[in-house]
Order: sequence, then structure tokens, then C-alpha cells
Amino acid sequence: MVWLKQIIEDGRYAKFKLNLDIIEKNLAEKNTNGAVEASKALIESVCKTISGDLGLKIDSAWNVPKVVSETLKVTPFVKNMEKDDADRTKAICGCILTIASKIAEFRNDYGFMSHGRDIEEAKKCDEVISQLVYFSTDIICSFLIEIHTNFSTLKDLKRVDYEKYKEFNEWFDDENGDVIIGALKFSASQTLYNNDISAYIDALNDYFDKIDKIESPQDDENVTHN
Repeated sequence: MVWLKQIIEDGRYAKFKLNLDIIEKNLAEKNTNGAVEASKALIESVCKTISGDLGLKIDSAWNVPKVVSETLKVTPFVKNMEKDDADRTKAICGCILTIASKIAEFRNDYGFMSHGRDIEEAKKCDEVISQLVYFSTDIICSFLIEIHTNFSTLKDLKRVDYEKYKEFNEWFDDENGDVIIGALKFSASQTLYNNDISAYIDALNDYFDKIDKIESPQDDENVTHN
């Protein structure tokens, strides 16, 4: 998964390296069934992470195509496209949903870990299928993370990574001082983040709005700080 490896090299998405390691270990050991099952799980994890950021609650009853579809719907990557371009882009995304659906079908046929099947009776997935699923998963997950990173603005987000905004946190702490409870001192930004994430995101938006206005006389509604 060359594309995905580049994207998750560091930062919050680095946690997905464990998923990748599991998939590639299964492929290396010719455990094709395990590779397919782990690939499907990675797609779900990426979708749930992005959906959580954007405030979409994933229904446990949704199948994989539905999860991918709803995640694409809340990611605002076509909002500034011309209509024809948006329509063509959505059509390609329809193909992505078809691929996700087939990956789920392969997993249902060959995955035995979640289903608790008799391993002596479990069917063996062809190596070509496991490779196809592997590379398809790379495209789906990488595309989803890329469009979320590049097109979801702070105004779209319902959840952010505190450690990513060190400059803002330091500024907010300087402006507001420590939160003192008895003999204990707490960071103002960390306290706000832990107790009211919506207010923290609002403060982030205000902070970046001020910076954008200082740096440019023209407000750019497409600026992302995600």
C-alpha cells in the first residue's frame, strides 16, 4: 500500500500502521483469508475515523458500502466543483462503492475469524483475489483520508487532535492563564478541550479567522487548517 503508507507516515493516522502490518504479514505468510478480512476492517476503521471527525454516527447495522457511502456524503470535497465535474467525480465514487461492496462479499465468503468458522471447512481465498483486495483497499483508504485532510475545514469538524494545534494552545494559554483548582494548575486550552470540544473548536476557528484576515485582506472560505 504505497499511497497509504506515505499518507500515514506520521501524525494521527500513523495508528493505521498496525492495520497495514497485519494485512502485509498475512499476505507474506500466504494467509490470503486473513489479508482480505483485515483489509475490509481497515476500510471500516478509516471511514469511522473520518465520520467521527465530521459528526456522523455510524450505525452498527450498516454494511461496508453504506459506511463508505455515508462517509463520502459528509466529506465536502465536491462543493466547489463545477456541476459537470462534480457529477463525474460522484460517478467515480460510485465505482468505489462497488469495489467496497465486493471486498465485503469476499470477506463474507473467506473471512473465518469474525464468523468463528471451522478452519478445516473454511474456503481458501485465491492469492490473486487477496492482492486485488489489498491494492483496492490502498486506493479507497488513501482517497478518503486525502479528501478529508484537504477539503474538510475546521468549520466542518466536530472533533480535532489537540496536539496538532500547539501554536493555538500556547496562545490560548497565554491569553487565559492557568485554570487553578486548589493547589492544582491546569492548562486553559487542555481544560477547554477536555470539557467542551465544541467551544474549543469555536475558539480555534476564531483564532484562524483572525490570522487569515491579517495575512490576507480577502477572506478565503476554502482555507483548511485540518
